[in-house]
Amino acid sequence: MSSAPLQSVRALIERLNDAWLAGRYDELEPLFHPAVVVVGSGFAGRVEGRAACIQSYCDFGAAARVEAFEPGDLTIEVWGATALVQYPFAIGYVLGETRYDEKGRELLVLVQEAGEWQVAWRTLVMDAAAQ
Repeated sequence: MSSAPLQSVRALIERLNDAWLAGRYDELEPLFHPAVVVVGSGFAGRVEGRAACIQSYCDFGAAARVEAFEPGDLTIEVWGATALVQYPFAIGYVLGETRYDEKGRELLVLVQEAGEWQVAWRTLVMDAAAQ
């Protein structure tokens, strides 16, 4: 397989993380499919649609102060116009008066339409010790 799809997917994930960490939520729109589904940690709850997905990032950004975010190495699998991305991460943030230090994995399904990759499905799987 050509390395071009892997590079394109990797670039999208970097843009996504750079944008939400910097609070540049307006940059998220082209990165998410219009019908994106976000499933909560532990597969609890569900958010559907691009606007609601982006709002979830805005809500977290308004409520929490991220002090550290360390993504690990990406694993990317590509089948035609579908890609699966997963990577470990560690995050430290303050919510209210409480500091949280958590570790987990982000799982994303991407689809390619008109030559552009977009996130179509996302969930976090938190490490058991962090819950």
